[in-house]
Amino acid sequence: MALSVSTAFGELKINGVSMHTPAWKIHDVVHFWVDSELRGDYVEIPGQDGEDPVPLRQSSAQINQRFSMVGDVDHTGAPYAASGGYSAWAVGFASNMNYLRTNVLTGRNLTGNRLRAATLQVPGEGSVRTADVHCWIVPGAINNRYIWQATLSVRIPAGMFV
Repeated sequence: MALSVSTAFGELKINGVSMHTPAWKIHDVVHFWVDSELRGDYVEIPGQDGEDPVPLRQSSAQINQRFSMVGDVDHTGAPYAASGGYSAWAVGFASNMNYLRTNVLTGRNLTGNRLRAATLQVPGEGSVRTADVHCWIVPGAINNRYIWQATLSVRIPAGMFV
């Protein structure tokens, strides 16, 4: 059963791979629209009303999103076939996970700071926003419809897509 795909509220791509496909999807891209909180403090000067503002800086952001994945189709919607003693769903699930590990997730095979380039298309904006991210999947359970429910965690060191 392929997942329903909607980019009505925008589209997140990590390393050029959409997070809204028939094989996997995040459930709420709107959380990526918002900048992280600012860090810093105000200075209280004795004998003076109020506080003096000091420059505030962007904090890094971590967004944890519900993530679903199926195994009967790949990211293009093409169905998988059974292989050996394995059902098509099991073959597809393993293939989809390997595709994400290779092309999307921050893993052992990346070198340096292990960042992935990401883009965010927001409705009504003519250009895409960009950020470098780290991302990983926190496993969840497979429900009775063979849909794996998990969490996609995306860490944005700069704190926002710009």
